[in-house]
Amino acid sequence: MARDNRTAKGNFLENAWYPIAWDADLGSELLGRTIITKPIVLFRDDEGVIHALGGRCPHRFAPLARGKRVEQGIECPYHGLIFGSDGRCAVNPHDDIVPKTGVPVYPVYLRYGLIWIWTGDNDRADASLIPDFPFLEDPTFEYTCGTIYGAGHYELYSDNILDLSHAAYLHTGLNASAFLIGQRKFEQDGNRIWTRIFHPNDYASDVTSIICDVVDKKQDHWVDVRWDPPAAMTVTGLVADPGQPKDVAIQSPSLHIFTPESDEATFYFWAAAWPRRNDPVFADQVRAGFIHAFENEDKPMIKAQYELMGGDTFWDLQPVLLRGDAGGVKARRTLARLIAHEREQDNSPAS
Repeated sequence: MARDNRTAKGNFLENAWYPIAWDADLGSELLGRTIITKPIVLFRDDEGVIHALGGRCPHRFAPLARGKRVEQGIECPYHGLIFGSDGRCAVNPHDDIVPKTGVPVYPVYLRYGLIWIWTGDNDRADASLIPDFPFLEDPTFEYTCGTIYGAGHYELYSDNILDLSHAAYLHTGLNASAFLIGQRKFEQDGNRIWTRIFHPNDYASDVTSIICDVVDKKQDHWVDVRWDPPAAMTVTGLVADPGQPKDVAIQSPSLHIFTPESDEATFYFWAAAWPRRNDPVFADQVRAGFIHAFENEDKPMIKAQYELMGGDTFWDLQPVLLRGDAGGVKARRTLARLIAHEREQDNSPAS
């Protein structure tokens, strides 16, 4: 019997905003990406407005991202049909009859330097549903960001962030006593999940100590991890002199969002921030360290996990659950409930 809290393979939350690219990554050329198995082509029009269309030509299924921008829209690279920003076929170069066909049009929204795409019912696209990442617009912080592409189901990537105890074994530079022996609380507010860690009067990780300028200083150390469905997270490390309140702590927030390409691969959009110091060399060091940790430590482990699961879902394998898994389990069950509710609405007689 299938469990109610299972997220089945091939099930994605469609009525949701997913990052598809950083704004800086979309120039004058077409950009093709697959999001929750949907082929998408992104482009800017002559006024710089961003558009997202279905990326598969309805004629012979060629990838439109391999085409080119023309005055009327996007020209298919295979037989030259042109599709406008409204998705409709605008030009048929082979005769005067323009096929009454087109490609899907997806709402897009630019926020926090990310291009977000709504993959569900266009009428339900509400920009207020995009999770908030205010530190990316706060002038007291500076940040570095990027995109990493990796093998494996996107919920495995969420698990990785929601339980930071793995840092003690996988990341020497990110390890901190707080992740193993700190007080932990797991909270849920609607569909939002929090993992909160507190550990007093001890050393933070090497990375946090450097970013917050508290090297070799014992600190009270907090870590707050926030999850919003489908897979958008912030991790905020905070340090303060022992006995000082949390609201005066130095913060080092980061963004972690996992956009599924399919069941088998994931786009990881990340940003790491620190109190502004206007030091380009330091920024390069933070960027290099962040990329190293994920590319060389997290990503290979998640790929190996996914391969050893052998096509089974998380719950199929009856995982052993530890104390630190509570946040990840809450997120999985919340996401499964939202997907099941969406499917019920799609299949209801009134839909």
